[in-house]
Amino acid sequence: METSLGAQEVEVVCDPDKIRQVILNIVQNALEAMEGQAQKMLSVSTGSDDRCGKVCISDNGPGIGKEHLEHIFKPFYTTKPNGTGLGLPLCRQLMKEQGGCIDVTQAQRLRCFYPAPRRHRRMGSVIAMR
Repeated sequence: METSLGAQEVEVVCDPDKIRQVILNIVQNALEAMEGQAQKMLSVSTGSDDRCGKVCISDNGPGIGKEHLEHIFKPFYTTKPNGTGLGLPLCRQLMKEQGGCIDVTQAQRLRCFYPAPRRHRRMGSVIAMR
């Protein structure tokens, strides 16, 4: 596993249990995607700008085929023999509920964006990401 953590801590507004669920689900998907790979590489990086904190998770599995990319966040859409097709739609919903978003930038990379705290907003816990 490779990590690249931002130089500074970043405060984000989120429910810690929901962020944990989203990240665990994406990491589980990445581990499943790398089954059969001789060398497995999971990469997690963090960063931020003035509006949000982000977590990027990538792997060296075969990637998501271009024909599947536009469907992966649709409920019940799966390419796994025993998959339910609910993991990524749930991640997207949890992110949306927190004012964040999730996207796929490449076939093997998912990004999660969490809003930075605003003094007048109380939608969840403010946690520090590093």
